Amino acid sequence: MIVCGSQSAYDVHAKMGYDSRKMTVITNGVDLSRFKPCDAARAGIRNEFGIASDTKLVGLIGRFDSQKDHPAFVRAAAAIAKADNRVEFLLCGGGVDETNSQLMSLIAETDVAERFHLLGVRHDIEAVTAALDLSVSSSSYGEGFSNTMLEALASGVPCVSTDVGDAKQIVGNCGLIIPPKDDEALRSAISTMLERTSADDKMKRAARASAEANFGIESMVRHYEEVYRGLVAT
Repeated sequence: MIVCGSQSAYDVHAKMGYDSRKMTVITNGVDLSRFKPCDAARAGIRNEFGIASDTKLVGLIGRFDSQKDHPAFVRAAAAIAKADNRVEFLLCGGGVDETNSQLMSLIAETDVAERFHLLGVRHDIEAVTAALDLSVSSSSYGEGFSNTMLEALASGVPCVSTDVGDAKQIVGNCGLIIPPKDDEALRSAISTMLERTSADDKMKRAARASAEANFGIESMVRHYEEVYRGLVAT
């Protein structure tokens, strides 16, 4: 039996010639007890970086890599920041700090560098995620079943994602899906989602409900157990 972590991985490997009769899809799950809405965590992260409680905080969580397309995110964020002084941006992950000269140059060129917060690697990612109003994945290729998106939904954070991997399946009605490598589509989607989440908390509640209904880690474990039992039975 070959277990694929996403439908997109299944499709790619089937086209490569893997025996689809031996393949099944078991998507990632999220620890719903760890990733959840948390006012204390939200306030703690915002206090740490001097971000006001009523500021809209948009995050991109992921290592600095061409796959993640940080330049597209920075350009879209800059356009939003210049139009709305109530929005700030948080970037977190390996290589996402002030020692990264390439990223620092990109941000400096925006003329709104003070609106960007670079956290680097964090070991309290559940608190960082809970502090966000919107989670963004600007990846241009190569994603499977994004843990970052799952963790955002579980934390009651809606998402904007490029149409890579299984993003559509994950985000569902709790955000927007856009084409990769399209700065204007990314800017527009982020702006639209910030307007929607400002109106009421329905989207945030829907995000958490979606994670509970579809992406709990217990469900993932159960599916693996079913595979193992099936193999033993044969």
